[in-house]
Amino acid sequence: MGRGMKSYDSLVGKAFSSLNRGDIKWNDDGTATVRAPSGKGEVKEYTVTPQDSLNLKTGNEKLVKTAKKYGRRACALNIPALLTCPWALGCALLCYALAFRFVWPVVMMARCRTYATICWAYMTGGEAKVVELIAQGLRTVSGKRRAALLWRIHDSGDFFAGWYLRAVNEALRVVRLEGYDILAYAYTKAIPLLIKHGWPTEINIVQSEGGTDDEDIDRTRPHSRIFRTHEERIAAGYVDGSSDDGPAIEGAIKIGLVFH
Repeated sequence: MGRGMKSYDSLVGKAFSSLNRGDIKWNDDGTATVRAPSGKGEVKEYTVTPQDSLNLKTGNEKLVKTAKKYGRRACALNIPALLTCPWALGCALLCYALAFRFVWPVVMMARCRTYATICWAYMTGGEAKVVELIAQGLRTVSGKRRAALLWRIHDSGDFFAGWYLRAVNEALRVVRLEGYDILAYAYTKAIPLLIKHGWPTEINIVQSEGGTDDEDIDRTRPHSRIFRTHEERIAAGYVDGSSDDGPAIEGAIKIGLVFH
């Protein structure tokens, strides 16, 4: 793991830079150039145009399976993995969102576009504009009939800033007050943001082990750990969160994920 982490640090560590250190550059033609990790330790540049709306995708197979279990429509908010995960550590070497179809150019472009859209909204209108951007995205995917939603916040990526965490939470509060039925959950390693800005009231948060701030995880609240086998998970007393996300949605305290 030591050699692996050295390789990881040298190859993609620069992508953890903050907005004003160059991971996103705003061009004169209104586009944004985003530097994002793209698998195998590569960092590539993607030029995208920020949008006026968010396209909340269906999400991965696990999310779709979970949504069917709860009789809801699935949607996910996806932003570039690692680039928006400043508290990642060992998980960076195992990140499924940096393998297979997830690193196809069309997929990476979409995630960079979503990231740029959120950042542009904040730059031009502050948190209030980000709140409305996300809220409108949820209204759109719910549709005129206001279908019940199951929303996974970040199939890839994480809460990368306090204003973003607050905006997601507030957007959920707004649409729920309007009568929309939404179950929302997120796995996160952004433990410093939870400590600094408080626990979100509208999101089922699961703290993920394997980051830089594991010692600050509140283990009286939902948290997850990755195991090599189900036997190890069972011996440690963690419920199975591998097949579907029911434990995260229902507030299980100890959620085990078996590496695959």
